[in-house]
Amino acid sequence: MEALAKVRAGGKCLAVGDARRESFFSMELCGGALLGNPDIVGHKPFMQKVSSASRLGVSLLTLEDPGRLKLPAEIEIEWATPCAARLLEAWAAKSEREREVLLGIPPEPFYLRPPHITQAR
Repeated sequence: MEALAKVRAGGKCLAVGDARRESFFSMELCGGALLGNPDIVGHKPFMQKVSSASRLGVSLLTLEDPGRLKLPAEIEIEWATPCAARLLEAWAAKSEREREVLLGIPPEPFYLRPPHITQAR
């Protein structure tokens, strides 16, 4: 998310998306940082959270076609595209201590929930 223009701008944002299996996720960000853990809920509570954020003037972002989210047309959601240059800017803006901590964490996939795996027969 740090590679998105609105997140880098530092304001309050709500990143949203389809988490599949009839659920949706939201991630609150402010000042370019994640506020807590991603939230995964059914469509009705998701719609309530997005509507509330929209009324409060929070920037709404998604990395996928907003049509997948099944939200009312009056809710404006930016279909954002990550940018490598912004990710480099985010890295450069971190303190030396933050960079040391991050360099000590091995790369791994980011899952909103455990992967859905079908066992071979």
